[in-house]
Amino acid sequence: MYNLRIFILRYLNLLGLNLDLPILSFLAINYSRSLLKNFSYKKKLKKKTIFILYKSRGVNDIIETFKDKKLDYKIFILSRIFFKDIYYFFFKKNPKAINFKKKDFLNIKNNPKYQNYIEKINYYFGNKYINVFFITFNFQFIESLGPSIFRDKNKIKYYCLLKENNYSPVQKKIRFENFKKTFNNFNFYTKMTVYNEDVKNNMITNKLIDKEKIYSIGFPRIKKTKKRLNTKRTILYFTIHSKGGIGLTNHKKNWNNLIEKTEKFLISYMKKNPNVNLIIKSKIGNYNQRLDNISKKIPNIEYFHSGDAQDYLPKCDIVIGFNSSSIYESIYSNKKVLIPMFNFKKEDMKYSFEYPNDLVCKNIKTFKRKLDNAIKYKLNNNKKISHKKIIKKYLGDPEKAKQNLFRILNE
Repeated sequence: MYNLRIFILRYLNLLGLNLDLPILSFLAINYSRSLLKNFSYKKKLKKKTIFILYKSRGVNDIIETFKDKKLDYKIFILSRIFFKDIYYFFFKKNPKAINFKKKDFLNIKNNPKYQNYIEKINYYFGNKYINVFFITFNFQFIESLGPSIFRDKNKIKYYCLLKENNYSPVQKKIRFENFKKTFNNFNFYTKMTVYNEDVKNNMITNKLIDKEKIYSIGFPRIKKTKKRLNTKRTILYFTIHSKGGIGLTNHKKNWNNLIEKTEKFLISYMKKNPNVNLIIKSKIGNYNQRLDNISKKIPNIEYFHSGDAQDYLPKCDIVIGFNSSSIYESIYSNKKVLIPMFNFKKEDMKYSFEYPNDLVCKNIKTFKRKLDNAIKYKLNNNKKISHKKIIKKYLGDPEKAKQNLFRILNE
C-alpha cells in the first residue's frame, strides 16, 4: 500500500514538473510525509514542525535522542525520492555523490528555473507550517542541496546532522580538499552537527562553515548494551568493504585480498567449531549472494544485510571488522574486538582507520590465537585508556550526545 501511494505521489510530482506547477510537487511531498511514531506527542502542540529527509542511520540518531520524551511538536519523515526526481528533471542526471564536481554545484546555484521551482516548494512549506525545520544527514545528498540553499531563512531552517565522520588519513586529506574545491562552504545550512572535534576542527580550519554554526555533539544512536541473547559464544563479522577507507583516492587499490583471507578463515573456523555461532552483517545496499548462500549451508552461520550495528551488538561476544565506524561502536559497547590487518605494509596504513594496537591482528596465526582465547575466556576490554582515547576521538562523548542533539534541535 505504501509503495502504491508513493508511486501515485511521484506521478503527481512529475505532473507538476511538466506543467511547471510547483504546488503539485509540494502536495506530493507533503502528502508523502509519515509521522515518526517512536515517541509520544502532547495534545497541545507548539507551532513548530520537523521534517527529516530519510536515511536509516541518521534517523536512528533522532530516535535515540527523543526516546522517552513527550514532544509538543511533530516530527515527520519525508522520502528523498521526490527531490531526486526534481533534480533529475532539471539536470537530466541522477543525483549521485560520486563524481559530483564544482560545475555540478554551480549548476544548481545558477539554474534560475530550478531555483524558482524549489523556492516555490519551500514557500508552500513555510506558509502551511510555521517555524519549519528540515533535517538531512549528509551534504553529499545532492538532491537536498537546492532545497537547503533556496529557502526563506525567516521561515525555514535547514540542519545537516552529518553522519559521515570517520576517514582514513589519506581519505580525510583528499575529501576535505575536495569539499572546499566543490562547495567552497556550507554556510547555507542553519546549523551542522558532527560526532567529534576532529571533523569539527577540520571544517573550521578549511573554512567550510562558520564556527558558530557547527557543533560537536558525540554519537547519539548508541543504545545501552543488553544482556547477550545467545547461549553459544557468538561472533559478529562486519563485512569489509573492498574500497573502505580508500574510496576514489586510489583506483588501483582495494581490500579484496584481506576480505578473501578473512572470510575463508572464518568459514573454515565455523565448520571446525559447531558450538560457536557466526553472524555476518553487511551494509545496507551491499548484499553478498555468496555469503548468503554459505549461511544456508552451514547451520552455525547467519547472514544479514539490513539493520544497524546496534541491532546486532547485543547478540554477540566478539566483533570482527575493519575500516568501519561499527568497530568504534563495538569498542564502546565493551565487546572483544579483533581487527584483521594481515601482512600490512606502511603504504597500507594511510588507508586504514586508527585502532588500538592490542586489537590489531597482523597475521592469520595471531588472529586465530586471539579468537580462540576470546571464545574460551570471557574477556572484557574494560574500557582501557587507549580504547577510551579512540572512542573520544571518533565518537566524541556518547554519554552526552543525546542531550547535546536534543538541546540543539530545541534552541
